[in-house]
Amino acid sequence: MVKKLRYYARFIVVCLLLRRVGAIRELLAELDKQIVDYTSTYEPDDQLEWSLVLEEIKTFVKADSIVNVLHADQSSVILSHRLTPLTTPPVEKSTMMNLSLQEIILIGNASEQVKFSEMTIDMFRMMQTLEREKNRDEVNHVSDPPSRASFEKSYSITSNKTLAYPMMANHDVNSSRRENPHKYILYKPTITQIMMFLATGFKELPANGVLLMYISADGCFQTSKHVNDLGYDCGGIMASSKREMELTNKKGVHVKEIHCLYPGDLYAFTRKPLFVIIDSDNSFAFQYIPRYFGHPFVVLMSPQELPDKLHEQLQHNGSLFTLFLHSP
Repeated sequence: MVKKLRYYARFIVVCLLLRRVGAIRELLAELDKQIVDYTSTYEPDDQLEWSLVLEEIKTFVKADSIVNVLHADQSSVILSHRLTPLTTPPVEKSTMMNLSLQEIILIGNASEQVKFSEMTIDMFRMMQTLEREKNRDEVNHVSDPPSRASFEKSYSITSNKTLAYPMMANHDVNSSRRENPHKYILYKPTITQIMMFLATGFKELPANGVLLMYISADGCFQTSKHVNDLGYDCGGIMASSKREMELTNKKGVHVKEIHCLYPGDLYAFTRKPLFVIIDSDNSFAFQYIPRYFGHPFVVLMSPQELPDKLHEQLQHNGSLFTLFLHSP
């Protein structure tokens, strides 16, 4: 019986990733019924745990539908926020545009955020945003220049120019090349795990590849009054302290928080093209990262302040900044 409940929970995760809203509703009703039968028949010790799992799923689905687009008949529009030629603006090819996104690290460590199956709502939204739909027939049809006339007009691009789409340049649909970047999904990782996966993604980058790191986490603020080193004195992003050994500071010497990802920790990884998205209440600490090695480097940082009303509404249902990137 427990295996059956686990199957339902995992199947719901799959349906969430594939945006099968109707199937999710049916599975939730069935899972609720199965949990009731399980608890009434066996009176198990994990009765409360399964009730929490069900409530967690319902809360996650509710948070995911915070932006609801309606048809004229008031029925909901099922939106896919994945990358497709229909939703990706065309760009003009140039000799400078030779980079492609190959490795992605998604980190979620927001303490009060809705989650399900070790995936926060912010992580889920970014994972959907950075995924390309694998509909080859649609790609072949839409990439035909005559069918792009209306889109080209709206972007003031004449039809005699060559168009390309992000992550689609020089792409052969019959090749075995990976269509979507490789993703590492890290829920509440320790600083050791973050550095390890950063190094792994950095190592796996091919020529002209870009590493993207997205972090949704609580801030770790500066404790010193004077800023001497912008890489470490402005604080950073909190990491999990689980499974990490801590050394007791017996002498009472002022030291920095060890369970924190500082801007200076990223300096070594700017040796290759790097794209960083920081969604935190201490995101501004990452604005001073220098380009020591001259490679392309971009940092997107969430705003430091939000209207109180929005902050209260979105505190548990995901960040406004990530929601904007996901569904502008």
